[in-house]
Amino acid sequence: MNRLNQKGLTLIELLVVVSISAILLSVAYSIFFTMTKSSNQNIIQSQLRDESVIISQQFDQAMLNIDEITNFGPLSGNGMFTSFNAIDKTIDNSMTEHDTTYSIMINNGDLFINNKKINSDNYSLQNTTFKYVNQALQVYFEVDDLKNNQKFKFFKLYNVKSGE
Repeated sequence: MNRLNQKGLTLIELLVVVSISAILLSVAYSIFFTMTKSSNQNIIQSQLRDESVIISQQFDQAMLNIDEITNFGPLSGNGMFTSFNAIDKTIDNSMTEHDTTYSIMINNGDLFINNKKINSDNYSLQNTTFKYVNQALQVYFEVDDLKNNQKFKFFKLYNVKSGE
């Protein structure tokens, strides 16, 4: 009897290799897709926090030497308002008092300080409000990322007196 020594793969061996390869590729793709999505979410959150820090720093700078706030308006039922004037009182060398007034308002989702828009176009502060309680200005910031439907909220407190 003559037996031929044939080298090669049987159909079953080929199907097993293809099946294992397909499973490994689907697992690798799933891991890659999950990592990419997670990375994009982290970038979006980081950009939202960066915008919030910039807004907070600009607001802190405007409130740095403020002695008094006036012209709250309009007041809601719970005492919240979306605009006010901040007054910095200084005394010059001749002991004369000078007032510098800063207009601060939320208008159409944008924060304006002396008519200068502070937030970027892709972000809204529509739900940001101010409240004056016990000689303190309470600021409830809510920064909305308009493109990615993300929100970041934070609270700040400034000790000032009211001229109202």
